Amino acid sequence: VTEHILKPLDMQHSFFRTNDECTDKIVQGYRTVFMKAHAYNAPSYYGNIAAGYLVSSTSDLMKWMKYWGTGSNDSSGLVEAVLKHDVSKSANYFGGWYIYNDFISHGGNNPNFCSHVIISRKNNQAVFVLSNLAGSSATMTADGIYRILLGETIKIGFHFDLLGFGDFLCIIFVLSLIYFVLLFWDKKSKQASIIRIAISIIVILAAIILPFVFHYPYSTMSVWYPLTAIIAVIAAVCTAVFDLCRAFNRLKMM
Repeated sequence: VTEHILKPLDMQHSFFRTNDECTDKIVQGYRTVFMKAHAYNAPSYYGNIAAGYLVSSTSDLMKWMKYWGTGSNDSSGLVEAVLKHDVSKSANYFGGWYIYNDFISHGGNNPNFCSHVIISRKNNQAVFVLSNLAGSSATMTADGIYRILLGETIKIGFHFDLLGFGDFLCIIFVLSLIYFVLLFWDKKSKQASIIRIAISIIVILAAIILPFVFHYPYSTMSVWYPLTAIIAVIAAVCTAVFDLCRAFNRLKMM
């Protein structure tokens, strides 16, 4: 990529981050924790270098977007093939792009950065948004700017990105968990104890199965998913174990 794309396009300020020692050359990344942005240095994964660790600048990306807009010196024919791709006859993902009738686009997400690019298929217009906060903010911003370029009127209002919304739901879950524990704290009947045992076992089994469902261990999920999600799982398991022991003790005393 460096030899065939970055150097020919004179993208002098672009490089691939291959390890955690290059952090002094990039801005600080952030992720949302408890509804606030917190600085976060995500670990590097070797297998993600090509897909997610290209460090660049807006000036370099301007050169890259101009290349895609003109297709000059494209001996491979990829630019022309993508811009002229007929989405009515085949899938809308082709040549590394999501292709629509009027534009092509693609987004990128890391645990502490996000980006989105939109390039028009009909005129010389393009938008590239970089954000040092993980989430969907870059996608929403790029879409809004592109629509403004098209002359559309954009409604400016409250925006809740996907990771922020997930963070919010996890907080609600933990608060609800505390509420229901306190609500049923003094329930001492045999039926109540059996129900609490059943629910506790289901929660513990769900926590064990969860990594298999998402195909990621908790160590990886703690990097890519909101930290509050891991806190919610830990809180749920601890509560379930405590409630399980308490319910068993009450059954023995009956």
